[in-house]
Amino acid sequence: MPADPGADALMAAFRTVEDELRGHDPGPAKMVTDRQVELLLKKKAAVLHFSTANYCWCEGPAEAPCPKPSGAKSAAAPLTGLCDSSRCPQATHHLPHRPV
Repeated sequence: MPADPGADALMAAFRTVEDELRGHDPGPAKMVTDRQVELLLKKKAAVLHFSTANYCWCEGPAEAPCPKPSGAKSAAAPLTGLCDSSRCPQATHHLPHRPV
């Protein structure tokens, strides 16, 4: 399971996708295609930024706290090298990040 400030929001996004795939009909199981899953996850995947020490799920660079220490007025993407992931509400740590 992911850890740190962004973990709750990330897991909520995945739960939303699961709920959408299950539907609200308690009847027979629906046939879910890979394409349906892909379309539901596409929005979240578009905001994923990989880093050595964490994953950043920044939905808008203006919301990211990482450009502030650099003095940058704006950024096209989060500056993952400057991420203070213990404070960023969009950062998550996963198993590969733990040794780092």
